[in-house]
Amino acid sequence: MTLKRSFKLTLLAILIFIGLLTFFVFSTKIFGAVGPISFGGKIGAVTVCNSGYLIVVTTVRPGSYMLTPASIRRTPKALTTPFPGQSILGLAGTVPIPCIIGVITYGKGLPILMAGASMGVSK
Repeated sequence: MTLKRSFKLTLLAILIFIGLLTFFVFSTKIFGAVGPISFGGKIGAVTVCNSGYLIVVTTVRPGSYMLTPASIRRTPKALTTPFPGQSILGLAGTVPIPCIIGVITYGKGLPILMAGASMGVSK
């Protein structure tokens, strides 16, 4: 009797393990849980938001990105504020953050995890 019960418990544990493993493997594909994505190019526009800067990158890897206080920046000390025409590159997260100005949602961008920028306007 105990051998039958221990076999059933072992079989149940194996089935639970396989079920959890299957869930975690497919959840990364379903929910888009992937690593950071790379971005880069010239900054086309910068908008000051309550939580940081909404940066629109226009060339190479275009898109909207949020530069927040949590972003790691590799920029010269004098150029802490991004400006149009500056070149930027780095890594961004995959879940967009809204740009809120006052109480109005202006847009959204992917959060910048790490970024480096040029010292000036590149031509």
